[in-house]
Amino acid sequence: MLGNKEIFDRIRSAFADAGISPPDGELTLETNYAHLICSDRRAADLAIALGKRFGLEVPVGDVDGYETVGELVSYFVERLDG
Repeated sequence: MLGNKEIFDRIRSAFADAGISPPDGELTLETNYAHLICSDRRAADLAIALGKRFGLEVPVGDVDGYETVGELVSYFVERLDG
């Protein structure tokens, strides 16, 4: 079972893999990423990168369904525990 910190680290790496970063360059649990994903392509890139980091399929709709990185952490906690 992955802890929240490891999940966050994988999410941070997936954002970097997808070329998505906040203007200040620091991704935190409070970062609202919804405005950073301004196209379907970027959402798809992030979903693919997250899928690779976690070894599972991540639907684009799931990526679009959240606004903050903290919400994504919770999403993966639930997916990996369930």
